[in-house]
Amino acid sequence: MNAKHRLSKAMTLVCLIMILGTAIVPFTPALAAGVNEDQTPPVKEQAVNARLTAIWERLQDIYDQQGRILDRAEKVIDLNQIRLDFAASKGLDTSAVQAALDVFADAVKDAHPIHESGQGIIASHKGFNADGLVTDRPRAIETTQNLAANLKEIRSLVKDPFVLLCQAIRAFREANHPTTAATP
Repeated sequence: MNAKHRLSKAMTLVCLIMILGTAIVPFTPALAAGVNEDQTPPVKEQAVNARLTAIWERLQDIYDQQGRILDRAEKVIDLNQIRLDFAASKGLDTSAVQAALDVFADAVKDAHPIHESGQGIIASHKGFNADGLVTDRPRAIETTQNLAANLKEIRSLVKDPFVLLCQAIRAFREANHPTTAATP
């Protein structure tokens, strides 16, 4: 009887598991959206719009940061010019650094109008509402691409002259590094 009793318990347990399993599964059939190329699921659309909004906000932050860097660059140019004039008055050869500084100053001057044209892109914010949310996805994509291209143009204009200036300053420092005599 012991074997019959165990078999009875096992059958009861299996029946309970099957009953609970069917209670969990819904009885209504799953309905899928029809395949239509013109219709995109709203969840995907919201995710794409949220990502596009985040990109737009990030580009505006980069634009503001780039403006601050350009403003600081003018101060750095003025400060380096003062230092070069002082070094030249001591009889040091500053021609290489002066040439690199002039090229960098010209690049910064050329970058300002391009940077200001980016302000027009931000002000018009085509495809975005005043809060920065997407209203027209194709136009919003175009607007973000235009601002990104503006930022890249400024960077490519200023990057090489800045690197050249840094190299010239480094070479000047190495060439004119004060020698320290060993003290006994």
